[in-house]
Amino acid sequence: MALNPDEAAKRVLIAYRQLNEIVKEDIGLSSAKAHVASYHKILDTLNQCFSIDPAFKDAVSHLHPLAYIKGADLQLAHQMESDGRVLLATAHSFIEMYLSPEEKKKAIGFHG
Repeated sequence: MALNPDEAAKRVLIAYRQLNEIVKEDIGLSSAKAHVASYHKILDTLNQCFSIDPAFKDAVSHLHPLAYIKGADLQLAHQMESDGRVLLATAHSFIEMYLSPEEKKKAIGFHG
């Protein structure tokens, strides 16, 4: 069953807040390793929600689940931070476009 825009916007808002907690500061290797499972779940959620609008789907189509490769330790942290910031910006735009004004008022801390 496809998501309706209101439900998708609510899910994106939740994912946005979760992802913001992960990338609000520089991500180190230990933090990246600790957050990788959550990051993948957030990425899956955002991909599902963004699928209702081709522009948003295309905007993040280049982002994929992160792989931890031994010897490329810092690459995981840098990629999570970089991709996470792209996802945050895209999620913010999605929320602005699809979340109703009433829901935006309820969403404490969201500044559109």
